[in-house]
Amino acid sequence: MCCLQPDGVPDSWGSSAIVRFYLDYPALPGAAGLGVPQYLIDAGVTMTNYTDHGGGQSPDYHDVRLIDCLVVFATVSGCKKGKIMSPPP
Repeated sequence: MCCLQPDGVPDSWGSSAIVRFYLDYPALPGAAGLGVPQYLIDAGVTMTNYTDHGGGQSPDYHDVRLIDCLVVFATVSGCKKGKIMSPPP
């Protein structure tokens, strides 16, 4: 991941980080395996139980509320102090 200054000049690679988040993590019991925010579940995002790969619950990945949440998350976490996140050249 490369941070670009507003003028398009690459910033230092020394300050990069990799962040992993999940919406569904099979085989983790209870709430630990569920990464969907509770407010989205309360709002009606459908969760489907499954038994494959140790079992869990999977959200409806086509639900507009979930998609909007992911877009906002990616936008907010990808921009900081006027920098625009982009893939490396």
